[in-house]
Formats: sequence, structure tokens, C-alpha cells
Amino acid sequence: MSKPSWLYLGSEFKKFREEKLILSQVDFAKILGISKSLVCRVESGERRYNQEILEDIFSMFSLNTYDKLKILLLSELPFELRNDTDDCSNVIKLTIELKNKGLFNLAKNLVNHSLTIFEDSVDFYVLLSTVNLMENKYEESEKNINIALNLNKSAIKSISTESDIYHNYGNIFFNMSYSYELKRIELVAKLVKENYYQKDILDSKEYKNLSNKITELYVKTEKYFLMAYELNNQNTRIIAQLSRLYFNMANLNIDNSDHINKAYEFLNQFLEADKIELAERVELSILLTIIMTFKNMEQVAIVILNKIIGFEPENILAYFAKAVVYSYNTDNDSIKLNKAMDNINKVLEISNSSSEIKLQILADFSFENLRKSDITQTRFNQLLLKQIAS
Repeated sequence: MSKPSWLYLGSEFKKFREEKLILSQVDFAKILGISKSLVCRVESGERRYNQEILEDIFSMFSLNTYDKLKILLLSELPFELRNDTDDCSNVIKLTIELKNKGLFNLAKNLVNHSLTIFEDSVDFYVLLSTVNLMENKYEESEKNINIALNLNKSAIKSISTESDIYHNYGNIFFNMSYSYELKRIELVAKLVKENYYQKDILDSKEYKNLSNKITELYVKTEKYFLMAYELNNQNTRIIAQLSRLYFNMANLNIDNSDHINKAYEFLNQFLEADKIELAERVELSILLTIIMTFKNMEQVAIVILNKIIGFEPENILAYFAKAVVYSYNTDNDSIKLNKAMDNINKVLEISNSSSEIKLQILADFSFENLRKSDITQTRFNQLLLKQIAS
């Protein structure tokens, strides 16, 4: 089975060959004096090039220092860093890229290695805070980002801007909120299994405590994200995080039209930007469809989701979103409710998650929609019993 880092490395080599070199696998192999099958296996994530072949690639083709660093790291080969602006910038940029791709261990390895090279500086503490965050050490992360912020205010030269620092500060509280969101979903799963419904769940002390904690963290996140945005309102990373934040805030309290409108505004601003990764564009397009549903734009939302599913037939989030859209404001419309449950069935069918995770999916769906409509319980209970039995 291919490692995620090898799959990503393979996709990067394929993109480099096709888009920058405009060469076939056969021609690329001939230039390097290697077999086409090796090129094919590397690009599919089954193999990696050895150090000798990589040195040939670096010498024969024009690769910048950032791409070389990324290739060596993904290939699990030694790399050197200099204590200068260019390498510091490359490390920060690559750390963000690896985090976004879910390659957290590689990101941590890169940062830990860089901390032995870079001076005691703003960038040093920003990177250290990033490592703390990946290890869920929130207090240490906050302490180090505070040091970075104070050094930055002392006009010490750095790659990390004040906007970057505030963005990282907000991410500390945003990441903390995920653990509480998971606890909220687990609680809902538990209560739904015990036949608790809308009012019982909303009125439970444990649920209220979790909701209040999540809201508190969202408010802190919002404060720092907006400070970052005010300093750089064209940064797509900040806009994407504000989009996710306001989506979560709207979903936690759908009666708050301000959060719904802000989610709609930032999601649209992000999707209008150029040079966005396809996976992130798809993810935030799906979030937009749910926000559109809250704004009574269900028909447009379904059209968008159908296009996404046509492009990515196994996209679990898209099917989940369709279920939410169909079950919102249904007035007990049996056709829409059945379509909602059909899409939830599809989520469970293509999901590789454990039965417990599937129960959480069902519980979260049922609870979200019990808050929004008078959805009938018969088909949901049948699915629930089936998952409990498995």
C-alpha cells in the first residue's frame, strides 16, 4: 500500500513533467536513462527515485530551491537549510502546504529540523508554535506565538508578517474547538441512541456546556482571524479559515443570520480567488451549498452538489450536504425526506469509517435536521439500529 507522502510526491512529479516540461513518460525516461515503468510507478506513488536519479533531475531541469526541498523531504532523503531569508520562507511555505495535505508528521519533521538552523527570531517562534499546535499543545503554542508577536512589535525583521502571526494565533483556538465539536457529536450520538430528541438534547446540561465552550473558542478565533484579515484582506488562507469559522458558527446556531451572511460573504470571496487548490475549492463549494440552503437557495445548492458529484462520484461530504439540503424546511415533504435519507445511506455506503463513526454521522445528521425541520424518525431509526447491530 502506497504511503500518502509517496502518492503526493508522485502527483508532484507528474504535474512537473506534464505542465512544466511538457514531456511524455517515455521522453522523460529517455532523457534520464531510466525505464518508463519506473516513471509510471513513481507517479502512481508505488516507488521513489533514488538520490542519484534526483541529482540528475535537479541538474538537467530547472527546479527552484522550494521544489528541491519538497522533493527531498517527501523522498525521505537528507536536505540542507541555510539560516537565511529564502530558506526560512521556503520552510514556512512548505510547512503550510504539508499541513493542508494532511502530512503532519512530515511537517513536524521539517519544522523540528529547521529549528536547529534558524536563529532565535520571530520566525523561530512562529514555527515552534506551529509544531506545538500539531501536537495539540495549545498552551505552549499560545506562549510561543505571543513571543513572536512581541518580537514582531519590536520591529525585528522576519518573514512572518503581523497578519501571519494573528492568523496562527486564531488557529490555536480554532484547533481547540475541533476537539469540543467532536465531543458534541459524540454526545449527540449517545443521546440519539437513548431516544433523546431535539428538546431533550438542547436542554441537556452537558450539551449546553459544550456549546458554550465551542462558542467561546469561536469568538476568540474570530477576533484574531479578523485582525489578520484587516492587515491582509487578499490572503486566501485567512479568507478560507474565516469561511470555515463562520460556517461552523452558523451551523451551531442557525438562527444567527449574521453568521450565515458572513459565511456566505467569505465563501464567495474565497471561491472568486485565482490559483486555489482544486480539493479546497470543492470543499468550500460544498460548505457554500449548505449556507445557501440556510438562505433559502436550495435549488441552486442541489445543482452545484450534483455537478460536484458528477466530477467526484465518491465525495462523502457532497452526499452529506445533499441530505442536509433535502431535509431543510421540508414541511414533512415525504419525497424530500426520502431523498435526504437516500443520500445519508450513500454516505454510509461509501464511507470506510468504523461503525462508531457512522453512528456519529447519523446522529449529527438527525440532530441537525431535528433542529431545522420536523423530520420523521422511522427510516432514521432503522439505519441507526442497523449500525448499532453491526
